[in-house]
Amino acid sequence: MSKPLASGPALRERGITLVELAVAILILSIGLIATLRTVDQSRRGIGEEPARYLARQVALNRAEELRFYGLAAAGTLPQSVPMGAGVWTITQTQEATAGGFYKVTLQVSAPGQPGAVLVAYAKDGPLG
Repeated sequence: MSKPLASGPALRERGITLVELAVAILILSIGLIATLRTVDQSRRGIGEEPARYLARQVALNRAEELRFYGLAAAGTLPQSVPMGAGVWTITQTQEATAGGFYKVTLQVSAPGQPGAVLVAYAKDGPLG
């Protein structure tokens, strides 16, 4: 004798339908795409970090030169500095403070590279 085929709820308990499988794949795909976008953004941010570091170093070097030599010698310092694989251009603006110092804003940039901005305080004359 053969057994009768199951129907109704007993048949549904044996597996998943094609629609359920498609929905599960869609949800997993959306999660995977979001994860890959996050990883890509992190990779891009990390990839530009060496150039940002070089730009910060150029700005810190110029700030130390201004603190050591004073703002009077700022005109004799070069406006372009080679460091790493690029030539960095330094733009500076200055304004007097009430305490007798000057607030110097240094902007460092290179073509195709991220730059840096640094604010330093310096005296008008040489250090010492």
